[in-house]
Amino acid sequence: MKSAAAGRALRRIQSLVAHLETPDPRSLALFRVSVACILLIDLTIRGGDLVAHYTDLGALPLELRNSTVRFQGQLSLLDLNGSVWFASLHFGLLVAAALALLTGAWTRIATPAAWVLLASLQNRNALVNNSGDDLLRILLLIGCFLPLEAHASGDAAAGAARPAVSWSARCAFAVVKVQILAVYVSAALWKSANIEWRQGVAFYRALAAGAHIRPLGHSLANLIHGHDWVGWTVLAWEGFAAFLVLVPSRFWKIRTAAVLLFWGFHTGIAATMNVGLFSLVAMAAWSLTLPTGFWTLLGRGKPARAAGRPGPIPVPHLAILTLACGLIGLINANDVPVSPVRGRLTSWVVHGPVAYLQLQQTWRVFSTAAGVDEWWSTQNILASGEKGDPFEAIGLTGGKAHPDDNEAVFPNEHWRKFILSLGNAEYTVVMSGFCGYLCRRWNAEHSGDQALRVVNLYRWTSVLSPDGGLEEATGHLQWSQQCAEPLR
Repeated sequence: MKSAAAGRALRRIQSLVAHLETPDPRSLALFRVSVACILLIDLTIRGGDLVAHYTDLGALPLELRNSTVRFQGQLSLLDLNGSVWFASLHFGLLVAAALALLTGAWTRIATPAAWVLLASLQNRNALVNNSGDDLLRILLLIGCFLPLEAHASGDAAAGAARPAVSWSARCAFAVVKVQILAVYVSAALWKSANIEWRQGVAFYRALAAGAHIRPLGHSLANLIHGHDWVGWTVLAWEGFAAFLVLVPSRFWKIRTAAVLLFWGFHTGIAATMNVGLFSLVAMAAWSLTLPTGFWTLLGRGKPARAAGRPGPIPVPHLAILTLACGLIGLINANDVPVSPVRGRLTSWVVHGPVAYLQLQQTWRVFSTAAGVDEWWSTQNILASGEKGDPFEAIGLTGGKAHPDDNEAVFPNEHWRKFILSLGNAEYTVVMSGFCGYLCRRWNAEHSGDQALRVVNLYRWTSVLSPDGGLEEATGHLQWSQQCAEPLR
């Protein structure tokens, strides 16, 4: 009787998930090409700082990284060797995987290869990553189970593509939707825990001050100052609009409108804030949900696809679907401040399935809105006794004076994340490696009296006043190190 009851329960569950959607092959192709292009853009940016961020000659040598508690458990192939040639080889392999993904050649090999190599690259120096990097890595993992080569690909032309309709595709598509939903709902819950967001002023404060704000962001801040309803609207949008991803494809006009609205939302974010590649990655994720009706409206016709529907969902697929969606939900429930289970995810889960699958994620984007501008400067001593600025060697600008353009202080988003992370007590020890790197960069081009002997790192902050202006900057010495000193 127990087996009969279990069989009935299984059939009931199978009937509930029988209507899981299959992504349109053209949406799969758009998603594949978008992710590949984002990967190539990311590698182009990271490649400019290959030595600085991913080798022992850079700001985070393996000796220092492996002795820092915060980095333990972050798996990376680059832990095997800290040399420049090994990091260059890693980059080259990842570029090859991205190009294969772009053309749809050997997709079933290229996708997991890109995921493993990208996760290794990100974990080698987590200080330069942001939320967009986490989302890109997770999308690549889920993409391993999607027939990304089903349309407009080299594999499809060669007859080597997987069928567009399968339980693997339908389950993976469901997991993508759950992940998209988790991003926005978790971000909204983080914001709702902050009183400034509940009061409606946090959005203005996030735009009025911060090293991530573009000039257009400052202009928008001046425009919305005093209009608290704008902040409430942004919070409500994140918390509720993302549920539109669950709208069935038969209501394709609503689903299409949701995709276009979120594309516009992330375009606005990218225009006003420097959030790295997060906006592009989020838009790529939404592109996967474009329904068949959208492509038909564009007059793109309907490509050939497997006839009929797959039979009842196999038990292994059902188990994996349940596990994947449950794990994503549990990870975010363990993170958000209003969750009753926050912080209760056991260590074996964090350092086991989550670590090995590289599913670690947190969506605290602008949840604090502190209204503080922050930048760093150096006041350093040369052998002649004069002062030098090694920041110039890596394209950084800084000083006591408030920068006219916060975004221009840092050469790219990765350096911004790295420098500002130094103010976190967890990463104070990393200042030793960073100062050592500044010494090496400066002294590689200067010698004799112009050689750098002492590096002094100062952190400057300017707080947003109640009237909307920035108060006078205050600076504090954060680290002082002689160039001859070993890693601490």
